[in-house]
Amino acid sequence: MKPVKILILFAMLFQWIAVLAHEGHHDGEKHIRIWHDFENNVIAKGSFYLYKNEQVILVTTNGSKISLPIEKLSRKDNVYILQKVSQISALNTPHHPKEESIIATLSVQGKSNYKVMLIAILILVLLVSGLFIYKYYKKRNPATAAVVFVFGFALLLWACSSDDDTNSTTDDDPIISDDALAYSQDFLETSFSFFGNVGVTYADSDGYLKVESNGIPDHQMMVGITSWIERVPIPIQYYIDDNNHWSIPLNPTYVDSQSEAVSITDDLQRGAIGIAANGIPIFNPYNASGEISNELGELDAFGGHSGNGNDYHYHTPPTHLSSTTGNYPIGFIFDGFPLYGTTETDGSTVTDLDEYFGHEDDEGYYHYHSLDAAPYMTPYLRGVVTIGGTSPQTQIEPQALASTEHDLSDINLTGGTDNHEITGLEVNDNCDGYTLTYETTTDNTVTEGTIVYDWEIEGTITFVHTTDTNAPLNTQTFNYSGDPAEVHANAYGCGTSSSDFTLTSTAVENGELLSDYQCDDDNSIPLEWSNAPSGTNKFAIHIVHYPNASDEGNLAMANSYLALWDIDASVTSIAAGQVTSDDWYIGSNKDGDAIGYTSPCSPDAGTHEYIVTIYALSETPTSLPTENSLTIHAETLFDSFSSVTILGASEFRYDSVTE
Repeated sequence: MKPVKILILFAMLFQWIAVLAHEGHHDGEKHIRIWHDFENNVIAKGSFYLYKNEQVILVTTNGSKISLPIEKLSRKDNVYILQKVSQISALNTPHHPKEESIIATLSVQGKSNYKVMLIAILILVLLVSGLFIYKYYKKRNPATAAVVFVFGFALLLWACSSDDDTNSTTDDDPIISDDALAYSQDFLETSFSFFGNVGVTYADSDGYLKVESNGIPDHQMMVGITSWIERVPIPIQYYIDDNNHWSIPLNPTYVDSQSEAVSITDDLQRGAIGIAANGIPIFNPYNASGEISNELGELDAFGGHSGNGNDYHYHTPPTHLSSTTGNYPIGFIFDGFPLYGTTETDGSTVTDLDEYFGHEDDEGYYHYHSLDAAPYMTPYLRGVVTIGGTSPQTQIEPQALASTEHDLSDINLTGGTDNHEITGLEVNDNCDGYTLTYETTTDNTVTEGTIVYDWEIEGTITFVHTTDTNAPLNTQTFNYSGDPAEVHANAYGCGTSSSDFTLTSTAVENGELLSDYQCDDDNSIPLEWSNAPSGTNKFAIHIVHYPNASDEGNLAMANSYLALWDIDASVTSIAAGQVTSDDWYIGSNKDGDAIGYTSPCSPDAGTHEYIVTIYALSETPTSLPTENSLTIHAETLFDSFSSVTILGASEFRYDSVTE
């Protein structure tokens, strides 16, 4: 073979290599973007390469690498990085932005320097070989020269145009993934930690967070219902051990489009569509007849009632739970996405809701919001679910079941359901039953009636129906599956209440502080407490003295001897001299010039009273510092509680006597 022909073959081979290399390079260019700082100034143009040790490494359009601190990048760029790391990470570890750093992982988008150099060399060879071929054949065979030259550059043009323009993102908008981000185990479990009747199991192998409860909330039920379907609340065994629990997907998936989303008006009119943070099921706002329950008088002041299984459930989002859950959701829809109240967790107005009444937060995590008016919540499910049944009487699977069913119409309630208004529901002294009171209006005549029902350990529920005009007594018994007394523990009106919450100290005898604890700032008094109210998540403590007794109750006029906050609910005591700890935070002393505790130490003879108070809180207020602080004393500590729920408080007083 002549040398010229060999050269031609090598030149054509280099053309093919150059085309392939060029095409691969464009695969990276699909993710080229303009990067901004927090003031929206352009700082780079290129593709994401690596995130490690809080540094983002980018490959610029000229092939060089630059490293930037992630905190210097704009919010949109932070969202983009989080999305990309979540997609690429082979670990697939679910996490939440409030608790974990982004997992460091290598991006497949960037091109290394040596590849960029190789591409440049191959393109140069392409141009030189093409020119040589053209000159060689120009005089001998012009047609061949033209065909070879055009063929090579046609391949190059094809590679350049093979990427769709829609994939090239050179603007400043983040690329939002089609994949939903998974919430962390800690976030999911904490979301159900505020109420004592709720338990969870994180079943990674099954792909669900399993939620159990007794089906009874810690608030008043049924009062105000004017369209009564003649059912009453009974404890339900939503137990994980019985495989009758609520299931929340750990890895939610977006539907491809609204047309493929499940509609609450066309479906899901049987069974629950979500579970509240207090363990109460959330049903469709549309009842089984396709009407909005709240507009028919079927619901109480909290948006709930008892269904055909005597199971209490909500038909509107339980937005009242926001005061307890704080920064956490009021519940979850069974597609795996959280449900929040009508405002953002900081109290700001909700904006930019999509057609599902939800949106992604600043870091790409999707959640729903509630509305004050119908339909009250998402009209379509943003996530993929499995449903069973025939429309509209379908339900999300898997689904827990209420194992009780009792029709009180057998006790001969007079008139239709719209004739009755429920006026009360009170738990009895033994915490094993309720008395429901109602009024019936017939021909402008109001008749009062009661349904008294209780249960025994073996599971028999007895219903007794009376009215103030009908002497005959109607009684029915109903066999309950399980132990309702056990299931009912910690329910509304039962279990530990705030009145049982007790704070004591062994440093006090007969109302007086022992002398060992006077004038010794290093020897803080020991404290012990018990019977914290259900739902307690954190404690806070302060000790004060009022120089003028008439100022009592006005903390602005009190001397603050101790201020503690962020004490975990698992803590039940603080030993003598141990108020300073890594497990909580402490404020200023009495004089405000140092962190710590001030011991009673009056220079003058006399008796001075001190008040020690502990608060059981739904959570630690976010306004409090996450470190020891001179700015916190009794008044500022108490003022911060306005943003959370005080579930209970206990105090004791002692005198410090100076001879």
